[in-house]
Amino acid sequence: MKILQLTSHLNVGGITSYLYHLSQGLKKLNIDSSLASSGGEQERDFEHHQITTHSIPLDTKHELSIKLAWSFFKLKKLYKQEKWDLLHAHTRVSQYLAYFLSQNLHIPYVTTFHGFYHHHLGRKLFPCLGHRTIANSFPVEEDLKAHYPTHTPHISTILHGIDTEYFNTKNISDEKKQNFRQEFKIPLLPTLGIVGRLSEEKGHLKLLEILKILIEKHRQKVQLLMIGDGKMKSSILKKIEELKLSDSVFLLPTQKDPRTALSLIDVYVTFQAGPEGFGLSFLEAMSLGKPLVISYSKGGMADFLENEKEGFLLHNSTLETMAEKINTLLNFPELQKEMGQKGAQKIKEYFSYERMAEQTRSIYEQVL
Repeated sequence: MKILQLTSHLNVGGITSYLYHLSQGLKKLNIDSSLASSGGEQERDFEHHQITTHSIPLDTKHELSIKLAWSFFKLKKLYKQEKWDLLHAHTRVSQYLAYFLSQNLHIPYVTTFHGFYHHHLGRKLFPCLGHRTIANSFPVEEDLKAHYPTHTPHISTILHGIDTEYFNTKNISDEKKQNFRQEFKIPLLPTLGIVGRLSEEKGHLKLLEILKILIEKHRQKVQLLMIGDGKMKSSILKKIEELKLSDSVFLLPTQKDPRTALSLIDVYVTFQAGPEGFGLSFLEAMSLGKPLVISYSKGGMADFLENEKEGFLLHNSTLETMAEKINTLLNFPELQKEMGQKGAQKIKEYFSYERMAEQTRSIYEQVL
């Protein structure tokens, strides 16, 4: 079985991490899986694991971009020697590309939706859902079925998986932690943290307000690590200054390997202002034994986090309520440890990339 994965780029991000783990899992199952994209900073990681990558000019978000035509003709030519059995597309533009390649080459294609999307007129008229569509969470599956009812029999969920051995505390030495603290001048204090792009829907500004409540109302000596880059950086810096939190907040750049940063966190927090399909960083934090406190409006968080088991899962929480839950964990280290251990065990049992690859293979076999 030869599969071509299609995505826009291979820069640091959720889809790239997903493809990195899926490709390794498929390789263990003796499936020949290669990737076509515009490349990126993590392309060498794929090549290091002998996963073939093909360069196409797909670095666009516009469905009518001339780059799709260039990518189409390049892959059509490449097909003559590769003879893929199936295409698997992971972004909107790559779904368009997969549709036209599928029609022209007479091979089937599968799509994965990695979150919630705006179902605008273009999507409704030209959904490009593939012969089978994979959702990354059950709420995303429900959303797709509601908007594309005729495709309902062909839509199913495969929850993301990670390398649980890689995200294991035994792989992070005290020396690594100490060096990281020294590099970014991070004090040895109770620490909250979040990993992800600095965008409005992630709720970074609300987390700053919650931190202020913890410090002033609950008298906690606590700090917050924000790891990531994005368009909200200037707004976050302005808010930090406004709330006089410059000594308590550390805004760190995106970490290609987030394990050391995550290891310094005592409680992983996020205040989702917008929809979130799943979130790999949650699994990574749980795998490292970190309890989670999450407020969300719409998303697949309940697929991996049970309230009061591996942390606290709050739906449209107030800032005060979320601060109280975090305060509880900070005041009771044993509860913090217990929830973290339950989370790590759950990830190990149910969220490995091998399990994800096996379920994906089953979809491929059904299509073929």
